[in-house]
Amino acid sequence: MKKAGVVLFEPFEDRPSIVLVYRQYALCVLAILLSWFVARHLAPAIGFCLEQSKLLILLDSKTIPAAAGDAIADWALGLACLATLFDSGRFHLRRQFLRYTVNETEIVITEGILERRAHRVPMKQVTQVELHQTPLGRLANYGDVTVKAAGGSLALLNLPDARRRTESLMSRLR
Repeated sequence: MKKAGVVLFEPFEDRPSIVLVYRQYALCVLAILLSWFVARHLAPAIGFCLEQSKLLILLDSKTIPAAAGDAIADWALGLACLATLFDSGRFHLRRQFLRYTVNETEIVITEGILERRAHRVPMKQVTQVELHQTPLGRLANYGDVTVKAAGGSLALLNLPDARRRTESLMSRLR
């Protein structure tokens, strides 16, 4: 909030930006497509090269038929899909159970699904506020705000509207 060129302190409570969840899902889709490409195009080519060089893979004294290579590629694709979906779900759950609260007296980061943890820094101890934004962060209006205090530092990662909130925190320090 600005008033005659002066930035006033604004308390807030928020979660990390949803943009990163969408980015994580996009990476998940890309990983699945890459796995599909490898399973469908590179695995048969590698199997063909092994067959041409007369290398035999022995399993229980039998050679693995060519169809087994396709089955292995399908299993690899399925495992890659499960791993990327699990990672995206974990990322989304972590975001849902992470909350930033900034008020007149303190900065609090509350996190955890089963076990809740709260990190608190009194406003009196805050000495410096830093903002870091990537090019995507500048476009989507989020960034990492680091609050340095007498006893250490606290990072508000992927904070929505980070520039305005950094200016608000800095006005509180003055």
